[in-house]
Amino acid sequence: MIVEITGAKYADIFASIYNSANELFATAEQGAASADTFVSQIEKDINFMDMQANGDFSAFMSYHQYGHFFELTSLYVKKEYQRSGIGSQLFSHLEAQLENGDVIFVKVLKNAPWAQNFYVKHGFLPLNCQELREAAAALNIVEKSYSTVFYKTISY
Repeated sequence: MIVEITGAKYADIFASIYNSANELFATAEQGAASADTFVSQIEKDINFMDMQANGDFSAFMSYHQYGHFFELTSLYVKKEYQRSGIGSQLFSHLEAQLENGDVIFVKVLKNAPWAQNFYVKHGFLPLNCQELREAAAALNIVEKSYSTVFYKTISY
């Protein structure tokens, strides 16, 4: 069940999910996050979590909205729930709230090919359109040496 989350009391759960999902990286590249890392995100973003029937939170997703542009800032699934479709369900939940022509941007780490594959599977493309590149830059969504920006235009 996907539930909207507000309030910093969920920051510990976000950190736990993030740290579990982070195990996909090579040991030298893994970083741990504390609850403090997510307090600001929870307060500023729109957040959803997947809650299993047993009450366990298995994943979270956060995004910003700027008119018809959206920035997906986080989508993490606990290690034991990965490859079960939960990430796709969260993403579908976001898409269902959008209108035809809305654009979603996401920054993906270059050393996370599984994440890149996830977004490509869901219709995302590398940001190569000058008009959208300018829109993303105006929102401070820019590629870094370690990341690539992908986008998807919603089409119904």
